[in-house]
Amino acid sequence: EGEAEKKSFTIGNFVVIIDSLSMCLIDDCVSRDVPLFDFTLAELRAEHDILVEKKGMAQAVFSGEYYNRNISAWEPVIEPWRLLVDWEKVKQYSTDLDSNAKSDRMHLRLLSPERLCVNVTSSLIHILRTTQASWRQDLQGGAQRGGQPSTTEQARQFQTYQRSGSSVGEGGSSSDDSHAEQPRAVSGMERGLALLHSVRFVSQTRQRSRFIPFLLRNSTGLPLTFATLTSVPSKVYVSSSQNMRGGRRMGGDVVSQLGRTSEWMEVPPRGEKPFDFTTRGKLRHTDTRTVTVHQLLVKVAGWQRIEIPVSVDKIGIFFREVRPSFSFDHDAIRELPSRRGVVRLVFAISLSDTQKVVNVRSALVLHNTLELPLEVRLEDPELGHRGEGTTAGGGSGFHLLPLPASDYTAVPLHLTSWNIRVRPQGWGLQFCSKDLAWKHVTSKLPTSHARACEAIGEAQEPPFRFCVSVQRENYPPEASSSPSLPHPAHTLTLHPPLTVANLLPCDFQLFLPSSRVRKIVRKGKEIALYSVNSMQPVEFQVYLEGFPSCQVCTVSLLDVGVVKSVVLEDPMGKPLKLTITLEALGGTAMKVSISCAYWLINRTGLPLLFKQDGTTQPAAGQSEEHERASTTTPLLLAYSEGDLLDKCTVRLGRDFRSLKGGQPSWCTAFRMISDSGVIRVFIRHTDGRPDSEYQIGVDICRGRRQYQNTRVVTFVARYQLENCTQYCLQYLQRHQLQDEVELSQAKKVPSIMPRAVMAFHWPRTDLDQLLNVRVKDISDCRWSGGFTLDKDHSFHINMRGSLGHSIFIRCEVTLKGATYHIIFSDAAHYPPPFRLENLSQMPLTYYQSGVARSFLLSPLNPGQSVPYAWDESTYLERLCLQVKGSQEVKEFDLNTFGPQGKMYYERYFYITAVATFTRESGSSVFHGTPGYHRGSSSAHSELVLDVPQGTAVIFQKKELDRRSQLWRMTPAHQLVHVASSSSVAGGNSMVLDIAGRLPAKGQFVPLVIQALREETQTWRFSDNGRLLLGNSQVLCVQSRLGYENLREGSDAVLGHVTKQDQGVPPSQQIRRMKHSPGSGVLSIEVKSDGPTRTLRITDENRKYTHTAPQDDWVVVDHGLMAPSKSSDVDHHHDNVLEEEEGDKIALEMHFSLVLEHGVGISLINSVPEELLFATLSGIRVEFSSSPIHQCLNATIQHLQVDNQLGTSYPPILAYPTPSPSGEPEVNYPVLHMFAERVPHKSPFAVVFKMVEVKVREVTLLLEEKLLFKLLQWAGVGGANQEGGGASEEHIMNMLTQRTVVTSSLEAVARQLYFDRLKISGTELRVSMRTTSQLPLDLQRIKHHLGFPLVKFESPIYLDGFQQSHVLGTVGMYIDALLKHYKKIVRSQAIIILGSVDFLGNPVGLLSDVASGMSGMIATKPDVVGLVRDVAHGMSDTTSKLTGTVSHMLGQATFDSSFQEEREQMLESCQTSGDHLKAGLMGLSSGVFGGMTSLFTQPYKGAQEYGIGGFITGVGKGLLGTVAKPVAGLFDLASGTTAALRETTSRVSRQLPSPVRLRRCCVGPTGALTCYSVSLARGQEYLLRLNDGDVREKLISYELLQDSPAGRMRVIISSQFLYFFKHSPPDPSSLEARFSLDSIVECRPAQGKTTIPTTFIVVSLLEAVEGGNPKFKCSDEKRARKIAQLINYAKNLHEEDKHIVRTHRLQQDTIW
Repeated sequence: EGEAEKKSFTIGNFVVIIDSLSMCLIDDCVSRDVPLFDFTLAELRAEHDILVEKKGMAQAVFSGEYYNRNISAWEPVIEPWRLLVDWEKVKQYSTDLDSNAKSDRMHLRLLSPERLCVNVTSSLIHILRTTQASWRQDLQGGAQRGGQPSTTEQARQFQTYQRSGSSVGEGGSSSDDSHAEQPRAVSGMERGLALLHSVRFVSQTRQRSRFIPFLLRNSTGLPLTFATLTSVPSKVYVSSSQNMRGGRRMGGDVVSQLGRTSEWMEVPPRGEKPFDFTTRGKLRHTDTRTVTVHQLLVKVAGWQRIEIPVSVDKIGIFFREVRPSFSFDHDAIRELPSRRGVVRLVFAISLSDTQKVVNVRSALVLHNTLELPLEVRLEDPELGHRGEGTTAGGGSGFHLLPLPASDYTAVPLHLTSWNIRVRPQGWGLQFCSKDLAWKHVTSKLPTSHARACEAIGEAQEPPFRFCVSVQRENYPPEASSSPSLPHPAHTLTLHPPLTVANLLPCDFQLFLPSSRVRKIVRKGKEIALYSVNSMQPVEFQVYLEGFPSCQVCTVSLLDVGVVKSVVLEDPMGKPLKLTITLEALGGTAMKVSISCAYWLINRTGLPLLFKQDGTTQPAAGQSEEHERASTTTPLLLAYSEGDLLDKCTVRLGRDFRSLKGGQPSWCTAFRMISDSGVIRVFIRHTDGRPDSEYQIGVDICRGRRQYQNTRVVTFVARYQLENCTQYCLQYLQRHQLQDEVELSQAKKVPSIMPRAVMAFHWPRTDLDQLLNVRVKDISDCRWSGGFTLDKDHSFHINMRGSLGHSIFIRCEVTLKGATYHIIFSDAAHYPPPFRLENLSQMPLTYYQSGVARSFLLSPLNPGQSVPYAWDESTYLERLCLQVKGSQEVKEFDLNTFGPQGKMYYERYFYITAVATFTRESGSSVFHGTPGYHRGSSSAHSELVLDVPQGTAVIFQKKELDRRSQLWRMTPAHQLVHVASSSSVAGGNSMVLDIAGRLPAKGQFVPLVIQALREETQTWRFSDNGRLLLGNSQVLCVQSRLGYENLREGSDAVLGHVTKQDQGVPPSQQIRRMKHSPGSGVLSIEVKSDGPTRTLRITDENRKYTHTAPQDDWVVVDHGLMAPSKSSDVDHHHDNVLEEEEGDKIALEMHFSLVLEHGVGISLINSVPEELLFATLSGIRVEFSSSPIHQCLNATIQHLQVDNQLGTSYPPILAYPTPSPSGEPEVNYPVLHMFAERVPHKSPFAVVFKMVEVKVREVTLLLEEKLLFKLLQWAGVGGANQEGGGASEEHIMNMLTQRTVVTSSLEAVARQLYFDRLKISGTELRVSMRTTSQLPLDLQRIKHHLGFPLVKFESPIYLDGFQQSHVLGTVGMYIDALLKHYKKIVRSQAIIILGSVDFLGNPVGLLSDVASGMSGMIATKPDVVGLVRDVAHGMSDTTSKLTGTVSHMLGQATFDSSFQEEREQMLESCQTSGDHLKAGLMGLSSGVFGGMTSLFTQPYKGAQEYGIGGFITGVGKGLLGTVAKPVAGLFDLASGTTAALRETTSRVSRQLPSPVRLRRCCVGPTGALTCYSVSLARGQEYLLRLNDGDVREKLISYELLQDSPAGRMRVIISSQFLYFFKHSPPDPSSLEARFSLDSIVECRPAQGKTTIPTTFIVVSLLEAVEGGNPKFKCSDEKRARKIAQLINYAKNLHEEDKHIVRTHRLQQDTIW
């Protein structure tokens, strides 16, 4: 095209098109890479215009998934979401009104036409928590786990690595050990180097490996081979029984057709082999998103290959039956006995760290719960019991590897029929005389027996005893044809005969009188006793330190569940009762737990003694040592049985060093049941001195799990000092400061070192409880003012130096438990509370109102800005200002913003001889036009008019602040001498005058000062620089005899004006010079600068906006200027008088988010089942950011939370409260938030100018079952939280804590400042529905809460929360919010209590009557409204009362099905017709139930529990015959009155429709899939067809044909196939229904017709007339897909029969 065109080539815009862009987040903190999240942008298209419009857009489909390790599959976190992003860069121009340069603005907008669906599963929460913990542990060094060196060692090794260039091994040493460095102190640089290179070091020392998700462990005792099988379920793997019936077997050719089979891999006995199903690649996870099955084919040597492959996608215990093989291809197999039959091969799949472990073993498991390893020997039962032997190693049989303590092992697969004998390893004992019998256990009920190992030879040693518990797991029952040879299906658990657990805070000695055995049991530990015969009563004694006497306690198996006690006595004979709890372990073993009711822990630092109220002596275990000093050993306390109040009392020790002749007294008795409290102990003085008081905090927490019967009571100091500064701080109470503590006595003053924590008690509580502190490290630091410690607040402490300068530290007082934590920290991290800015030209003095000490009076020089905090926090918070040289003092309130008034001062001046001043000194200080300046010698240096003594006026050298040289001019133009006027009585002023008559030409008259008179001369300063007499133009002030006589001490005279060519002669140049600059009026204003309140002082008339280069003034704010070079400026703190930075203009940003369909959040538990679906729609977010502020404006238009549990009602959990009937419907947002943030220079302060939140009224419909499931999803009430209270770890930490107190602050917390924080008030309409049918796991959570839930309906009014100009941490604001709303809820507790159903909602009745009466007394009385409101209240009360009675009668029938049916009928009512219908149905159900109860209840009881159940059923039937009809009558009354209530209600009770149908949580692959409307609809149809049986799971819902004439559908569930045409279906409209047990397989087939037709053929086990059923499909692809899904369901159904569901194994580790 030519060179010119080539050179002018430019890019105008660009377009990016990407089909899929993925980012995978991988966890590499362990020894292998584990995928966490995968985020994908699909269909990405982005374009941008570079030259012209400078804007662009992008659109894509965004999705996110996480890797669920439990099922080795990817599950969606963010479902595919189409989004649109556009952006534009806008140029902003300056205007005439604002000429400042403008930055460009970037507009960014995000839109979406779809709802953003987010899934939060319990597995996701668990993965996030474990990953966070592993990352933190890995980055912090992991506490040297895995042999990794510490941070210090890493720094040293990294330096060695850098020098040598060699790698560092995991052992922590370099390759050259000959030059190993000796341990030394580590510098800060090394620590920083270790942190910088920690990640790199870990990557260098750790051997990386690819993530292989599976591991096979061979525990069969024989070699095995396995192969992986990845298949699409187009075939069915039939069981052995079906193979026999069908006469067909699955050969290798069939397996090869099922899917991709890997090579066979061999694993030796006790070996492990990692494996995977896919090759390594970028799309490694895509296979798990399709309908594929990951299975294993396993063959054990000596047995045939398993016929049904094992799926490894789920965690659990699976089994297969394998047959013997007679091909001996291993040497070990040739020695096997010839009798071998079908055995169970077990596959225990568990999650270990990040891998799935497939443990292949037999079904016979040994579990060793003993504290020592065991030797296991297997003996052939046909050879008999041989070889007890006389040696420890004698005997025949097969020996297994030693079984470690608390471990599992499986009996080898080929030896499960052999007898099992065990003995402890290394004890020199024989194997147990009797084998561990298990073959007789054929039921699920566990059995147990005792065994013993005798000593070898004739040694007289007691036998080693243990107990064996045999549990048959949930395998299929044995066939009746071979009862003598049961299949192994058992777990044999070995228990010690007696286990003693120490639940005390100290060690004790256990003594067995029968065998004279003594054992030490450590605190929190347990020991096993093997010489005890648990079949007989056992006697023992417990000895504690300080308790030499103990009663004998006897326990036996008959006492299981009975709580006993044992009494100990101290040397003084005082008793201590310990609690003995006995429980059975495996039937014949016992566990004895020894505990005490109360642990008393003294953390006060004071010697405390305790006793039970009503007794005369201190509690047992307290000696003379407790009278002298405190002890960290907990004291045990148990009340006597006769004390019903259980009160305790405390006093100080009699030998306490602070008694000083006083007598300690017992405090007021208190009960140790509440969470926290305060007690006061006194020392009584009899010599007239006031009593000494000590405040002690009491923290009480109840133990958890085995400690649930123990309360840990900790006595702590009421106040705790924590020094987080870098200084050593001294502290004293206010009264201890006698004027000032001398430095020579500083050693006697208590102090607290940096990073130290110390308990504090007031020395005198009868005096002001104010604390004063000072910095010990600063020699001239004075004591601060006193401050209080009994309330939550944070403030700066101001300490003064010897020169009056301030030294600040930050103090925060927070109440945690029963202790006030007083935390001192460095103030440099926080902005000061106040700042004083003097932008005037006058020096001032400032001090707090009320202070009298001189060093608290501080100067504020012109141009100075200083931080400030109150010197005395308890004084009046007002600041006093005084202009230097003025007598006026004015107070100002710094808490009030805006103008604070004005201050005035006199404007004195000097009368100067201008010629004696140099140009540099006088160029900018004179009034008027600058005159002639001549170089001045020392004799002519800066002369002014002065009256040193007498009345004569002479020229003297200018001196600063010499009042004899100061003058002022009156409005009458008289010059007043300041010094002389102030000393004249009567208010007369001395003015400038002449000593005689007016001088003639050539003569001079001296100047004098004299009293004011009528003939006093007046003066004026001319423009040309003369001081003229009155109106005269020829007489002026000058020096006698010209400039040469103008020197220090010469007279000032009045003479005639002379002229010269150069202008005014130097001797006649007389001008005035300001002594006090400015206008004489100062303006005071208080402004907010974030968390700092600034008091700004400016001159009234001048703002000082000079911009000349020679000026020493710079811009501060809003045109105000002040000197930048000031020696008084405190450079340690932030100074507002700093120069402007460069002309950098930041880019402004404006972001908008518009989501009309909003966000949907789905909570899914581990079942899995969807708990709720929260929808936030109409979301609009506007965010703008500029260099001066950031604004956020967010709106959520609508909120709805749907209850997705199909077994609970109501279907809606939360929604905006509708308007009452007759009023227009409001459409304002449910949530609106506006926040404005301004930048702040401190990194520890975030400044918000305004945060305002408005919330609309919301209705909450709580349901008990859903509430408990949500708590379970959140982790409340789990195994680690059962029972509430303090955990074992927390209790052990309390015992090992040796310091008096613990610190509560580890780092500087970021402070949030709100100029205005407001949360609007709102109303919550809350209702609670309870249920009587809760599963066991939810009942544990209910017990964990500690209080029952009752049925009620009540409005709760939440008042607004508002604060202004507050500074605090996030925790402080959260605490303030919680306290605010807790106070509101407590204040409305009576309203909630009065709204419960069993009281008939009397509050609602009163509210309705009051509403009706208010309508009557209005301008237009509303009679109809009164009748309607009264009728509504009466009917509501009647309905709830009758409903409560009906519920109680329903529970009294003891018929759970009848009660559940009633609850389902009554819960689903919304309209008045529904309530009336439910009442009639309740009546009919009650009458019918009463008529049939006498027959149905005995039948059910006999069917479930035999003859005992029949007798119980007769009693239930008789009771139900009476109770059920009466309950039906009350149901009718309740329904009728409820219908009347709905008719007269002002507020509609019609619930909004759910946003979407309930989710089908389990997809075809068993993993969570994206929400599918089709699957959700299929699930609803399935529940209609199976009467709401949630145990039947949906696999898929498919459409066979698309034609409107024949829209055949199929529902594939875990139990049945349903074919139907019309939707919604019902059992009568089904085309066909097949049980999966009756299906062989499903396959697609082509019809033999002229028109190609595709069918799916369902092959059945039993022959039917007309052949196997077939159903027409629209095309072959669809038929193949449906056939695969049906076969997959069949495989799952068959596999479900081979799952061992054992609750006990689910609680323990799956082995």
